[in-house]
Amino acid sequence: MDKTIIIVPGLFGGLSKKSYMPLAKTFGAKDFLLFRAGADWNPDAIAMDISNISGHKIVICLSCGALIGNLLAGHPGTEVFYMCPCLGRNFLRNKVIRKLSPFLRIISLVFMAITKPLAWHRWYPLYGGTKPDGWHLSLYAIIKQFAYILSETPLIKPVSGVVYSLGDNSIDPNSVLAAFPDAVSAWTVDHNAPAHINLRSEGSQFGHISANQSDKPGRDAEAYIKAFRKILSKRPL
Repeated sequence: MDKTIIIVPGLFGGLSKKSYMPLAKTFGAKDFLLFRAGADWNPDAIAMDISNISGHKIVICLSCGALIGNLLAGHPGTEVFYMCPCLGRNFLRNKVIRKLSPFLRIISLVFMAITKPLAWHRWYPLYGGTKPDGWHLSLYAIIKQFAYILSETPLIKPVSGVVYSLGDNSIDPNSVLAAFPDAVSAWTVDHNAPAHINLRSEGSQFGHISANQSDKPGRDAEAYIKAFRKILSKRPL
């Protein structure tokens, strides 16, 4: 059966495309489509673009990319998977931010208005070595995602599988399990819980390129891929 693999990263637009190839390979695919925030971030428009792709679609959503997956869940010919999903403020692990989220959302809306004219200016911390594939990301798009994250959690639809981590400092594992009781927990080979959806290669760190960086998936990345394979092993053929 012909299928299209689609990956939707979260807040900072994710990594270079090659870092997601191990996820695509779990389905035997040699390529995939990447939908991420750029100058703007419009979940409804992104979900519409994905739904207009013909054929069977497998959509893997990371972090707040799950907000787009929730719009696609249940569509005919579409399988949706989550990794460390964030579907509104009820999924945030930080209790202070959860409590202050209505106030913080108002602030984020103000900053959205301020930064919207600068939507076609790259967000400078990601302009250099960490900028994936020369792709554009604006501060406006990042703040707009924050506004969505700080919103009330929408009605959650069932999906084909969910991976989470007890070591996630951003997303509350208990909230994930409450919404998705069959979620699979990721564990590294030395029995540690990985950080929030960390698919970086060995030696890679957010903010700079290390001289020791390689193309081999890091320990956390291997843990997430292993957990994802576990979900797929239970998937109907």
